[in-house]
Order: sequence, then structure tokens, then C-alpha cells
Amino acid sequence: MKLKMYNKLDCFMLKFSDSIISVSEDIERLLCSCGVRGGKIKLIPNSITVPDIDNMDIASVRNTYRARIRVGKDDFLIGFIGRVSEEKGLKDLVEAVDILRNGTNHNVKAYIVGTGRQEKELKELVDRKAMKENIVFLGFQEDIAGWILASDVFVLPSLTEGTPMSLLEAMSYAKPLVASNVGGIPEVINNGVNGFLVSPGDWNSLAVTLRNLMDDAGLRKRLGVSARETIIAKYNIRSWMEKINSVYLELCNNKVIPNQTGPKRG
Repeated sequence: MKLKMYNKLDCFMLKFSDSIISVSEDIERLLCSCGVRGGKIKLIPNSITVPDIDNMDIASVRNTYRARIRVGKDDFLIGFIGRVSEEKGLKDLVEAVDILRNGTNHNVKAYIVGTGRQEKELKELVDRKAMKENIVFLGFQEDIAGWILASDVFVLPSLTEGTPMSLLEAMSYAKPLVASNVGGIPEVINNGVNGFLVSPGDWNSLAVTLRNLMDDAGLRKRLGVSARETIIAKYNIRSWMEKINSVYLELCNNKVIPNQTGPKRG
């Protein structure tokens, strides 16, 4: 309820802005539907600093972080980083892992990095399903890179989304992704090329897609390489800074200050 009220107030106030920066086409469409004039909106997607993975000891980092949660060399590890709340679709992740642990020959595990209002509910669900050995709740973590490198695949089963930073970060480390076809995600992921898209709320499709990646190391590698190339080409911080700078220069010439709208990290 509070989030809906905030969004309504946000849309109302943005009508009085001289310029608005949107991080995705989906948010731009939403703003237009709320009565914000399209000419005010500048589309500048979230971007990140691309890590130099060629000079990292990836194997050492991977093994160190996996050892912290007792994940073996041959175990298949699924990663999630973000808010632990209803809109992130984490119940679907739990259900998908439940399917996978009973339907494959692999030892399947998943970690959830983050905190939020749904954490207690999810832990109770994991307990009821006797899945404590399969799903680990890590809470807040500062070293996101280490956990990304520890995983075999990264998931974002969100029910609603903007352009999540965790998605871009995982792609920058050449991780294969499975994410929901919502919000700004399909603007980043080309299905079957640099990741896979599934329908939100469809944990069976999520499980099937994860199983295909689990059984095909070559596919995981190809998707990961393509994902990193996407970040370098379209979502690197330098090009973002140039676009942001051009907006502010234009506004300074007109003596106005822009508002920026879009998802916070999480």
C-alpha cells in the first residue's frame, strides 16, 4: 500500500519537472501513462563499472566462497542477490530448486544474498520442505563479486522489476542468467543469446530452464561470454557518464535541475 502511494505521489510530482531520467523503456511507458510528457523523459539505462576478470584468480575466489556454504566442486550453485521481498519472486526460486533436487542427478544448491520483509516467510517455507541443505540465506553481504563468481548461474525470478543492478553485475562477470520477462529485463537480455527469459510466477519453466543449463556447461559458457559482451557494449559506466553529463549540461544552459526516477539497488 505504501509503495503504491509513493508511486502515485512520485508520478504527480514528476509532472512539474523539466527533465526526467528513466532507466528503462518500461518505466518510460509507465511515466507517460501517468500523464508525464514524453518529451521530458531521457532514457539512460543503469550502468556499471566493468570488472577486469582477465586478471582475477576466479577459480580461487569461486572455491573460497563455495567452501563458506559447503558447496562442493561438482555441486550446481544458483545465485540470487537483491531484496528479499514478494516482488522478487523468491517463492518461485524455492519451488524450482525443490523440483530440481528431486528430478536430477546433480546436487543442487542456491544462495539468497539480501534481507527484507519476506525473509521469515521464505525460511519457514524452506524448513517445511526440508530444504535447509539446498537453500542458504546469507543476509547482507558486502562482497557481492565473490558470491557472483561462486555461482554457476544467476537468477532473477522477479514479478516486477526495473533494470536491476544485480543483473548487470552478474552479466559483467560472464555469468549465465535466467530472469523473468518483466520491466526492463527484456531490454537487457536477448532470450537464448545472453541469457534466458521465463514468465514471472512460472516456477516450472524456471526449473526446466535451470535444468538445461545444469546439463550443458558449453551453453553456460556461451551465454556468459555474450552477457559480458553486452555489458561492455551497452551498459558500461563511461558511456552512462557521458549521457548523464549531456543531460545536465543541457539543463544547466536552461538553468533547471533534472529529476531522476528508476529502481534503487536491491
